[in-house]
Amino acid sequence: MNPKQEFVKAIMQVLRLEANLYTMGAIESIIERLEVKDYTMFIAFLGERTSDYEKPIQSIAKGVEEFYTIKIEPMERAYDAKAREVSTMVYAYVSSRGHNGMDDCSALLGVKFDSHDGRTLTFSAEDATLIKNVGGLQKYIIHDHTVDLDALRRSIKEFLLRGIVKPSITQKIKTQSEALALKTLSLCNSALNRVGHNG
Repeated sequence: MNPKQEFVKAIMQVLRLEANLYTMGAIESIIERLEVKDYTMFIAFLGERTSDYEKPIQSIAKGVEEFYTIKIEPMERAYDAKAREVSTMVYAYVSSRGHNGMDDCSALLGVKFDSHDGRTLTFSAEDATLIKNVGGLQKYIIHDHTVDLDALRRSIKEFLLRGIVKPSITQKIKTQSEALALKTLSLCNSALNRVGHNG
């Protein structure tokens, strides 16, 4: 048995769930957000959390959601702070000097800015790479001296968290449904186009 299977078995024993293929499969899907190193701590967390009137499978799902939120929150805060710093530096620079068609942010390299908390921030090559990875500066310019600050922050944070934050079961269902809907719509449009060309 691999660690994940052992973990599922342990959860089922702790919650006195009857072992069957579907229950085990559901638990495996629910715990996908957890890393192997989290397994022992998660079982301890399940024992500590209040789960009055919850069904065992509900307890696992809610437990994973709460555990994952607690675990990922510090990283989300750190990446949000980074996104705010970079976007604020870009906004300050563009609003005072314009962007001059500079999509790669090269003019900002080494420029120092004062943050709201009194620190001095220096726009780095890493910051410029972040802007490049979210589509380049031009994508966020509204007018010559204005940047869509919210869109830039959101894009930077999403880029930094990509591959780190794992989707919940609900998010997976939604993503699969949206993909299926787009595929179906695409097939319908192709069929209509064929009919239109043949008619």
